[in-house]
Amino acid sequence: MLQKESAFSHACNKQRLFLCRNRLYNQNFGHMKKLRVLLLAVMAIVSVAAFAFQEKQHKHGKKEHAKYECPMKCEPASDKPGKCSKCGMELKKQKEATAQYECPMKCEPAKDKPGKCGKCGMELKKKA
Repeated sequence: MLQKESAFSHACNKQRLFLCRNRLYNQNFGHMKKLRVLLLAVMAIVSVAAFAFQEKQHKHGKKEHAKYECPMKCEPASDKPGKCSKCGMELKKQKEATAQYECPMKCEPAKDKPGKCGKCGMELKKKA
């Protein structure tokens, strides 16, 4: 009879231990599941915000400030209007960037239109 009781109590102890382990596992797993859902939500929000910011940048574009240069090309372009420090001429606003064509032999300065070089007669190539 003693053996039957001890076997029964041993089985009950095993079952209790199993239930306790199972309960602890479910509690920890529940926290992990909540943490995983929270992390996924944060990642989704951050990616949507980054995409929206990128679209806004692309839509509006970065505004570049106008550059001003001396008509005689005395010095490099300036960010502000004014007068050239070397020749005293009024600085003019630079034109929008357009395609530039130059002689492969670099005989003349670059031009805005295709054609032939005035010195060597070679076809002007589009500047890279």
